[in-house]
Amino acid sequence: MTADKLNALIDSATHVYVAVNSCGCWSAVTTDLSACGNEEMAKYTADDVADFIRSGQRVERVSLEEWKKKPFVSITKCPHKQNASKEPTA
Repeated sequence: MTADKLNALIDSATHVYVAVNSCGCWSAVTTDLSACGNEEMAKYTADDVADFIRSGQRVERVSLEEWKKKPFVSITKCPHKQNASKEPTA
């Protein structure tokens, strides 16, 4: 897939999956490519979500508009420093 086609696919997305630290900070994001109608690319979304879960983060599917409104922090720069925990959160 060319970069232009991938960018067009991402631009058509309406939802993302966010990794949520135990403190509630959003620290990673992946585009919901399966909702764009491209099952071939959906595996990348699934891989990212699995990585979030393995790292002990909760995962939420939110609209792209909601994601753009909420502050986002790097997992290494979380001000609460609770993101190092491997314990899953409820």
